[in-house]
Amino acid sequence: MLFDKDQQSNAWEKLNFESYNKQRSVYLASAIIASGLLFMLASGVYISSSVSGGSSLEMAIDKKVDDCWKEHKL
Repeated sequence: MLFDKDQQSNAWEKLNFESYNKQRSVYLASAIIASGLLFMLASGVYISSSVSGGSSLEMAIDKKVDDCWKEHKL
């Protein structure tokens, strides 16, 4: 016999452990990517809801008014 049973079982356990680690790392990477996408979606919805209804011109005017108030401490 080329291999005894101990070597075969050790090789099988090593193979199972390595495939488990690969599978776990794939799931972990998928979970990280999914959570990042959910965060991007949530932050995009939050930003667009706070900006919606206003044009860039209106926002620039509001910033000028706010800066003027800060400058004159009103």
